Amino acid sequence: MIDCGPLHARLRGLLPASAMGQLVLTCLVVAGLTVLARLPFVLSPGLSTDSYAYLQGWPTLDQLFSQGRFGQFLVFKLLGAFAIDPLAFATLLQGIGLAVFAFSTPLMFAAFADRRQRRLGATGLAALMVTLHPYSAEILTFSEASFTALLASAMGVAAIFIVARRPRFWWLAWIMLVAALSMYQLLINYAALMILLGVIQTYLRTGGALRDEWVAYRPLFYAILVLVGALAAYLCIHKSLVTTLGISEVGRAGFLPLDKLYLRAQEILSLGGFLWQRTLLVTYGSAAKGLFWGMVAAGWLLLLLRLLVRPRMGAVLPVIAMVLVPAAAIGVIAVGKVWWPAPRVLGGVVLACAMGIYWVGWFAQGRLGRDPACFSNLWRLGRAPYLEGRCLL
Repeated sequence: MIDCGPLHARLRGLLPASAMGQLVLTCLVVAGLTVLARLPFVLSPGLSTDSYAYLQGWPTLDQLFSQGRFGQFLVFKLLGAFAIDPLAFATLLQGIGLAVFAFSTPLMFAAFADRRQRRLGATGLAALMVTLHPYSAEILTFSEASFTALLASAMGVAAIFIVARRPRFWWLAWIMLVAALSMYQLLINYAALMILLGVIQTYLRTGGALRDEWVAYRPLFYAILVLVGALAAYLCIHKSLVTTLGISEVGRAGFLPLDKLYLRAQEILSLGGFLWQRTLLVTYGSAAKGLFWGMVAAGWLLLLLRLLVRPRMGAVLPVIAMVLVPAAAIGVIAVGKVWWPAPRVLGGVVLACAMGIYWVGWFAQGRLGRDPACFSNLWRLGRAPYLEGRCLL
């Protein structure tokens, strides 16, 4: 029998010793693999239909302010001040945006996690699912918008990470979120899902002792407050600008009227059929689709079983978080006046699926419970006394 112990120890010795060093390594690996997989877009970007308008110069103030993207207008003015050609922006810079976004994706799973919950395997696999899924790739076909959209998403993810790790820098995270929202509002879905994932991770880490471990949940409350505050500030700034300048908002910038809620519910249900039939955008590839949904379902099922093995009062919180994940995945597009669920705006759905794959990876590494052997007895849920002696949950 081959002894892999020394080899395993030697490979582990190549990893950075610090937790932050390992996280940075994960970010670099994900960014490198993503750029390599999307190399045609990076080296030879093309023009989408909307990109040809950039041949005539940058978009106008009215055009961007009416869509709530006043931050994007400021970015364009800054680039123009440095004599950057609009056509170059619509093509070459999207590779930079892709790399920045890919670097930030592991932070989605690591913001509220401890060292054991952000191992390279589970975190890296889930992050690659976010960056390489066909839904996420569609934004690259809109080269005139991909850079600012990807940059804003990365800024939003980094802001939540900052609040989770260094709450005293909440003001910096707030500024980053307001700036990011002024370029791309769908990052709200990412931020909300990160917080819900953090609730589950915190419960698994503390054992659900809310009364004794309430301090562990404090970063989540900070993140919620900063996100809500940034969203309120963005909406106030946007409304003030369009009112002062007399600019008419486009339909996508408005909110859904209350009398249209029933119709929107039907539209959301119909979206479920699209997600099932066009999981990878194409209609073929049944094996790949089956593998994808199998891993996603297995991950969430394992998590649910983990929470039900020894239910506590504190387990109500992560169960509620699980229930809210689909709502957060749809997020912003569900409350918009115009229903436009194009694949490129379904990043929240991709992240929710990637969270299931994250749980699969974590389970494979024996991290869903402190004693992995307890999962071999999940079918004996009725034998609680036996499980109490085996599992430290």
